[in-house]
Amino acid sequence: MKTAKNAPQWTREKVKRYLVQRFYTRFHMSLILSSSALAAMLVNWGLLHGGVGAMWLRYPVAIGVSYLTFLTGVWLWLRYVGLVRDDSGAGSALVDNLDVPDISLGKGGTKLELPEVLPRSGGGQFGGGGANAGWIEDSPAIPLRANSSGASSSGIGGALGDFGDLDGDAIVLLLLALLLIASVFLLSGYVIWFAPDILGEAAFGALLAGSLSKTAKRHDQDDWVAGVVKKTWWPFAIILALALAFAIFATQHYPGAKTFGQAVAMASGG
Repeated sequence: MKTAKNAPQWTREKVKRYLVQRFYTRFHMSLILSSSALAAMLVNWGLLHGGVGAMWLRYPVAIGVSYLTFLTGVWLWLRYVGLVRDDSGAGSALVDNLDVPDISLGKGGTKLELPEVLPRSGGGQFGGGGANAGWIEDSPAIPLRANSSGASSSGIGGALGDFGDLDGDAIVLLLLALLLIASVFLLSGYVIWFAPDILGEAAFGALLAGSLSKTAKRHDQDDWVAGVVKKTWWPFAIILALALAFAIFATQHYPGAKTFGQAVAMASGG
C-alpha cells in the first residue's frame, strides 16, 4: 500500500478520467435531471391545486426546488460512488475493492483508493436520456391551424404560415412557449453531455474535503457544492428567466390562463 508521502497528486482531469472509465456518468446525470423535472412538476401541481393560480409565482418556486433536487441528486451520486460517507463510515462498496493509494474520506476514516493505471471500461460513453419539460403543466404541442386547402399544416413552415391568422400578442406568447420548451430540452442535453465535467468537479471537491486537501493547492480547496453550482447555475437561470417572461406576458395578456397549456390554447384560438 502506498503511503501519503509518495501518493500521486490527483488533479481534476485524473479524477474525471477515472469516473468516465468507471461509471456511466451521462446516464446517471439523466436520472438526476429527470428527478429534478419530476420535483418541479410536483411542486407546480401542488401549488396550483393549493390555490396559487399565478404562474409567475409558481414557476420560480418550482424551478428553485428543481435545482435543489439536482444538487441533492449529485450528493446521492457521490455517496453511490463512495466519495461521501456518513458518520459511521458507511459508503459505497464499489470503492472498497479498488487497489489504490490511500486517500482519507470524511469522518469515518475509510479510504478511497484511486488506481495509478486506470482501467478502460468505456462507462462514460453512454449517452443517456434527458430531463423533460414536465414542470410545465398541460404542455401540449402548439396547435396548428388548417391551411386554405383544408389540410393540416405541419412542421416549422406550417407554424410560421399560420402566424398570419394570429394577433401580435398571440405570436409573442407562442414564440415564448416554443423558446421555453426548446431551452429546457437543449440545456438538459448540455448538462447531460458535460456530465463527466460536472460530476468530475463534484468528485474532486468531495476529495478535497477529505485528505486530498493536504496535498492540493490552496485555490483548489472549494467544496463540491460550489464547484457544481459554478458549472450548472446558468442553465437553470436561463430556464427561470424564460419561464418568468412567459408567465408575466401570459398574465398580462391572457389573465384567465392559470397554466401553460391554457395560455397556449387561448393564444392559438383553441
